[in-house]
This record gives sequence, C-alpha cells and structure tokens, in this order.
Amino acid sequence: MTVLSRTHVHKLVLGLFAAIWAPSNVSGSSNSKKSIKPCQNGLPAYVYPNSCALQGEDYVFVPMHKTGSSYISAVLKEHYGGFTCLRNTLDNCHLKITDRHDKKYVFGSTRDPYSSYVSLWSYGRLGKGGFHEQVVGVDYGKDDPESFQKWLRWVHGKEAVFDSHIEYVKLMQQWSIGVETVRYVNKYFQNRYKRVLHAKNATSRTVDHWIRCCDDLDGEINKAMGMVNLSCPKGDCRATKHKNESPHRGWREYYNNESLCLVQERDHWVFDTIGYDRLIDLHECSNLLRGGR
Repeated sequence: MTVLSRTHVHKLVLGLFAAIWAPSNVSGSSNSKKSIKPCQNGLPAYVYPNSCALQGEDYVFVPMHKTGSSYISAVLKEHYGGFTCLRNTLDNCHLKITDRHDKKYVFGSTRDPYSSYVSLWSYGRLGKGGFHEQVVGVDYGKDDPESFQKWLRWVHGKEAVFDSHIEYVKLMQQWSIGVETVRYVNKYFQNRYKRVLHAKNATSRTVDHWIRCCDDLDGEINKAMGMVNLSCPKGDCRATKHKNESPHRGWREYYNNESLCLVQERDHWVFDTIGYDRLIDLHECSNLLRGGR
C-alpha cells in the first residue's frame, strides 16, 4: 500500500479545489463567487485571499502576508483602480507583463523581520493565517514574551514540521536562513535561492519599490503611487472597508537579546537587501549565540 506524504496530500487537496472551483468561475456561472477571477494556477482567489497579485493600469502590487498587504490592496482597489487577477509569483506577474505591456512598476510589501515574526505569531495564536495553517504541532502559548520566544526558536529548529509545499526546514538548513527569508525568496524571486542569496542588488531585478509596513502605511502607499504619477483623487485615500490586524503588544516587548540576534542572523539577507537597521551589533550577536566561539 502506498503511503502519501503530507506534501502529496496537500497537492491533491489543491488540485481538488482547482477542479471544483475554477471551471464555474471562468465560465461565469451563477455561482455567488463568480465575480472573483481565478489565479493563473487555476485556484480561485478566495482559496488563499492574498494569493493573487493586484494590478492597475501602470502598476502591479505583489502582496506578502502580514506586511500590511490586505490594507494596501484595499486602498488600491478603492482609490487607484486596482483589481486582482494575477498569480502571486513574479514569474507570471512581472516578467510576462513586461512582454505584453509597457513596463509596469512592480511594488512589493515588506515589514521589518522583528515585527513580522510577532505579527505571524500573534495572528497564528488566533488560529488565523496561511502560515499558521502550514505549521504543524507548535504550541503558540500565551500572549507573553516567553511563548513568543519559544515559538520563534521552534520554527527555526530542526524539529519543526510544516504541512506545506514549501520545504521550510530543508531550505532554512541548506542556506542557513530564516522563515522570513524563505517567504521573500519564494514570493518575489521564484525560489532561486543560489542566484538571489549570493547576488548583489538582487531586488532591483524583480521589485521596483518596497511599500514598508507599518509606521506610516498610508504615506508609504501615497509615495508608491506617486512613482507611477498617481495621486489620491479624494485627498484622503485611506481604506474604509478593510484592515487586517492581530492584537498584540508593541513587538519590542516580546524579544530578549538572544531572540533579536536569532532573527538578525537567520534573516540577514532581508536586513541587507531591503535596508532594515539591526538593533544589536553583529559581533555581540555572534558571542551571544555561540558563547564567544
């Protein structure tokens, strides 16, 4: 008897979703969800709400989960004529669009790794989010620093299990990277780890500008739209219908020096490529994580 792995089961389930939903949505049947266009991989956008990129006349926005992307998408749809139709990888979103149109400006959403991990963890504590669905057997614990730090160590440890087509543990061990780096390379760089992690200025070849979450997200959106000569038509272009937040304390309260260093070391590529400041000196982190070795 053949035993299917979690990966094979995951793929079979996705295929079943595609078989059930894609035909009715493409043909324009009376299904109540017929207005939602399917992604190019056959899956409808509502299977994974952030799985499809959003485009306007002069831009493409490729969202990253828990980086303010739901709010950014809501603003673009409400005020800048954005609509969702493209698959979330730039393989279909950037490279092929530039062949069919004048080059569109490609925006990605980003968040500093420190606060991003807190957001993933706190959203997962609510039983929500795609990342939460992929992590198997982890205890999210209470809303306190000890629980967060335990979770952070676990997802970067050798015993972590991910029920996902993305081989998180294998990739993190092979390249000595963190969860955030895996998410960025898979989302924005077509899984090309060797090319991306050892290249200089890799971001310039795929993402034209990063919209940064979360201190002044409205200002960041206005800045991005200005790059494609779009201005807010109403003077106030905040989203009125959607803002996807998870309640938690200020992210700094959840960290100690060791956990800060863990993030800095494992996601150094994100800090360097996008330009986030590190809170602790690299030499100090090396001594802390390796006991001075």
